[in-house]
Amino acid sequence: GDASYSVMAVAKGIVENPEDPIKSIGKNLIEWHALYAKNIGKTTETAIKNALIKGDFFTGAKIAHQELKEKSAGNASLKRTAPIALAYSKLQDVIDLSGIQSNMTHFDGKAKEACQLYSWLIYELLTGTDKEKILTDLFASHLYYGQYRKLESLKTIDDPCYVVEALLGTITIFYHADSFEEAIRLLNMLDDPLELASLTGILLGVCYGYGKIPKKMLFKVDFKEKMKMYKISSELLKVRRSEN
Repeated sequence: GDASYSVMAVAKGIVENPEDPIKSIGKNLIEWHALYAKNIGKTTETAIKNALIKGDFFTGAKIAHQELKEKSAGNASLKRTAPIALAYSKLQDVIDLSGIQSNMTHFDGKAKEACQLYSWLIYELLTGTDKEKILTDLFASHLYYGQYRKLESLKTIDDPCYVVEALLGTITIFYHADSFEEAIRLLNMLDDPLELASLTGILLGVCYGYGKIPKKMLFKVDFKEKMKMYKISSELLKVRRSEN
């Protein structure tokens, strides 16, 4: 879907220039926009359109925020941020770059914060931190997300496109699901489960590993797309190893 293409735009940008990936990420987002503009969300579409006019992503994002009556806290930058946590071995780099890539299209600080928290969660899971511990450390006392321990929180998700609700729904499902099958059951409690499917799937994959993905789910992925994902994943791993 459109989320996977935006993830690839970020991943390819990192691989092309690991030391300073933002310009390369921008180039790939523009290519993605040119190919799939019809499927891109309003905030991202407006920001990229203005970035092309002004020659700068951050200016484009600010103008988009104004044009959209200060409503630029969608979940699109959150959906594409995961490759940063997969590629960089230093937490500060992960937090900084996650925030910057969000600001390229989403001016609202809530989108930036959500990207940083989600990326931090992935980073800690990759280092072997216990799922319960890292969720407690990052979210237990947080203004927005302290309700993740209550499954009933899923019933409060009215707009999963809004980044605050997207992250709350994602970590609620992740907390309660110990398998992909259980996560799918919980996702289906939402009116629009696809909005959170990739966000939740990434966390489960990092936590439980590729081997736990049900075979029937893997068979549904196009072979060429699967090969692209294998290739970019191995390239992100090379970036991570080269940092150590």
